[in-house]
Amino acid sequence: MCKRAATAKVARYRFVFFIVCLFPGAAAHAVDPGLDWYTLESAHFLIHFPGGAESLAQRTAAIAEEVHAGLSPLIGRAGWQPRDKTEIALSDEVDSPNGLTTPVPYNRSLLYIAPPRELDSLEDFDDWLKLLITHEYAHILHLDKVSGFWSGARSVFGRFPLFFPNLFEPAWLIEGYATYHESDEDNGRAQSSFFNMIMRTEVANGLKPLSQVSLPIREWPAGHTRYAYGVHFFEFVKARYGEEAMRRQIDRYSGNLIPFRLNGVSSRVYGIGIKDLWAQYEAYLNARYRPQLDAVRQQGEVAGRALTAEGFHLDSPQHGDGGVYYVQNTGYARTKIMHYAADGEPETVAEVHNGARIDFNPQAGLLVTQPEICDDYNLYSDIYRIAPGKHRLRRLTTCGRYVFATWNSRGDRIAAVHDKLGGSELHLLDADGRKLDVLWSSDTREILSYLDWSPVDDSMVAALWHDGRWDLQLFDAATRRWTALTADDDIQSQPSFTADGKHIVYTSERGGIYNIWLYDIASGEHTKLTNVAGGAFDPAYDGQDGVLYYSGYGKDGYNLYLLEKPRALDHQTAQAAAVARRTAPAAAAAEPVADAVPAELPVRDYSPFPSLRPRWWLPVLGYYAEGYVVGVTTDGVDALDIHRYSASIAYEEPLDSLSGSIAYSYSDRLALALIRDPDVDLIDDGDDEPSNDPVARARAHDIFEAIYRIPFSRYESRTDLLFYAGRDRTHDLEDVQLLPPGPDTEDKLLGAGLVFNSSRIFPFSVSPEDGRQVRLVYEDSDTLGGDFSGDVYTLDWREFISLGARNVAALRIAEGWGTDHPAPFELGGEEGVLDRDNIFNRRNYALRGYPEGLAALRGRRMRLGSAEWRFPIATVERTGTAPPVGILQISGSLFYETGAAWDEGSAPQEYFSSNGVEVSTEVVIGYMLPLDMHVGYARGQDAGGEDRWYLNIGASF
Repeated sequence: MCKRAATAKVARYRFVFFIVCLFPGAAAHAVDPGLDWYTLESAHFLIHFPGGAESLAQRTAAIAEEVHAGLSPLIGRAGWQPRDKTEIALSDEVDSPNGLTTPVPYNRSLLYIAPPRELDSLEDFDDWLKLLITHEYAHILHLDKVSGFWSGARSVFGRFPLFFPNLFEPAWLIEGYATYHESDEDNGRAQSSFFNMIMRTEVANGLKPLSQVSLPIREWPAGHTRYAYGVHFFEFVKARYGEEAMRRQIDRYSGNLIPFRLNGVSSRVYGIGIKDLWAQYEAYLNARYRPQLDAVRQQGEVAGRALTAEGFHLDSPQHGDGGVYYVQNTGYARTKIMHYAADGEPETVAEVHNGARIDFNPQAGLLVTQPEICDDYNLYSDIYRIAPGKHRLRRLTTCGRYVFATWNSRGDRIAAVHDKLGGSELHLLDADGRKLDVLWSSDTREILSYLDWSPVDDSMVAALWHDGRWDLQLFDAATRRWTALTADDDIQSQPSFTADGKHIVYTSERGGIYNIWLYDIASGEHTKLTNVAGGAFDPAYDGQDGVLYYSGYGKDGYNLYLLEKPRALDHQTAQAAAVARRTAPAAAAAEPVADAVPAELPVRDYSPFPSLRPRWWLPVLGYYAEGYVVGVTTDGVDALDIHRYSASIAYEEPLDSLSGSIAYSYSDRLALALIRDPDVDLIDDGDDEPSNDPVARARAHDIFEAIYRIPFSRYESRTDLLFYAGRDRTHDLEDVQLLPPGPDTEDKLLGAGLVFNSSRIFPFSVSPEDGRQVRLVYEDSDTLGGDFSGDVYTLDWREFISLGARNVAALRIAEGWGTDHPAPFELGGEEGVLDRDNIFNRRNYALRGYPEGLAALRGRRMRLGSAEWRFPIATVERTGTAPPVGILQISGSLFYETGAAWDEGSAPQEYFSSNGVEVSTEVVIGYMLPLDMHVGYARGQDAGGEDRWYLNIGASF
């Protein structure tokens, strides 16, 4: 060289349309790959199902074709026909109803076939499977629809996530549209008493603004918000502007060149901006629900006295031990069984899982049904018992799928509702949970729910869905026959006997509002006990001392109420109740399906390969002074989400080398990754444009990793046993002799790790809390050879302690111990979740207040300790529409940490400490993508320390 040259490492300049992290859609989750899976094919669908579910799959195909024929013409003014067949997977791995849908990389849905059994928004249907398919297929048609520029982009590049404009709508539009189509005049959430209750309560206490509803809010009604506000919005559009306007809105958004243009679409379709349209919508809601509220007040509201004020969820009150037992989830802590003594304060009996329900017997204690992980892939309900005066749960069944359970009067037998393939069975168990008999079995046309055993004989009462309605039914265990107690169009549910066995108290939607009713077994008379403006549920009525407990719905959710000596507000005989009985069978039982669907479709073994083909591609392009980068990126997943892969491969000239990555995963068991990342040294030619600098040397960082996981999962904790093999090599690609050759280093590792996590994040948490995260890792550098030698042992323990009022103490201790000459540990810098945080081959750890690369913080042994106080600052829950950037909450933390790295001995000679402050903002991009943004200031207190400001995505731990 004739002149002195300075070297500078720079990132290669690339133009990459690869922004999957901005994709807001949900993906369908993996099913159990160990099951035998099969496929049947209809005109527009591929149905995948586990062994034993063929008849259900045949019915699914018939209903799906019927839904397609009716729904496809309604999506926009010209309708919408997906180009390829929609993939539907049926899952019997969860005991609660749900569905997941995504249009990328192709149209697919995962349907959890367990039917709705509880009064929690999904109870109003005439055919559950048809409602579920209609809702999810409405998502498919809506999200798949595209026009204009994006139609052309998809025809060239395929189904890349950014080419689906309707994915970039707020969730209330996406879910509201599907909920609108699931509903008709008699069934579905659009007209249900439950959703009417939600919106009536919202009107009574102040409607939420558009800027709040457009976010995944935690404030009540929390997860119901997007559905309730969304479906009522489309009801409003239909009433004021007509269904044609709704179709124009779908058309306009489907061609949105610029995402998130809510205001522009509103102006073009409705002639006013979105804020003015929302004001009209609020006026519509007030006009619809104020008369209901006024009617209740005119009649005279009859409600109990609130005993709790925390809100959120409260279930299954039970008289017992001089007060009432109940299950409470406040959104701030773990779900608990509580006991409220008549003359005392609430006391915690035991912690339980979300969704737990209880039944009390004075001799036998509390019977608990709650969900638990079964064989890693299943979430099934099981029965537990708490003995009188005790606080510990004893598990009675394992993978039993018992969704409701009740004691007999003696406490030596249990009746339980068993769920399988969408059907119901009534099992008789002994006091230890052993099955003695099957008392009754249904097909998928009957659903059993809310079971209670008489205190005086062997009869039971339950809510039974059949012929398109929920009725109260009395079961005679001797004859094994059901007797109807109600037979009208209204939903009757949550029955329980009074202490003397002469009455049954239950929840009914008669009159359009859920209230508590009493049934006299001898006379057949139904008596209304409450008249509330919100809703009254889960009654527990002694009948002798006249004390009625129930779960009451209000602006913050559910609380415990006490109504003493309720009086009769209305009477209705059993004969009068039957007057409104349906005059025709349920629509799903009688309607013919589309003629194009054969009576029985052929079945074949499931193969993942047809759905695994790539559905999109994008170019990888870039340049620098003496060359260019050109390549392609894509990914794929099979219909059951068992196999996944991604690939991004580029050719780099003049390096004459491939770069990029290829990754594959099998379910949640096996992950493989192959990465090549070239690193180019440039010569600074003196100008301000690095892309003109010539290449002095090119090196490559090659990584291969394989991880195999064996899980041991439970509902509130997860333990993983991991095995690892990896190769990490850095070497020269091309030496143009402007710089001396770089060192060729290679690290080959075998490893095993144990990872445990019991920390919880509750709806209102500012941080993980109330639990711990532990990583214990062993790595061997000798067996496979390489430039490093010896063993490495790493322990990373993080403890989270709730301090109350959303405050958390977060503590961490990390210890690394290397023998011989392993790759060294390095402390320093501030990392977030976007930094590489491998469990294996991890040698870099953050130590805030110190720069990376300090020699004093590098060694084969390491120790790190952190302590933080994390506290809430503000709950915001507001977003803009242009740009759609919102904030859910803001929190802060004060921290102190200390660390050291060294080579010899059992302890370091000195520690390097720091302290600082961090402000964390939970940001939401594009209405749905949450990002934890952390702005911090750290001061290093020892040699090499600095005053450092930093911005991270994701917490340091």
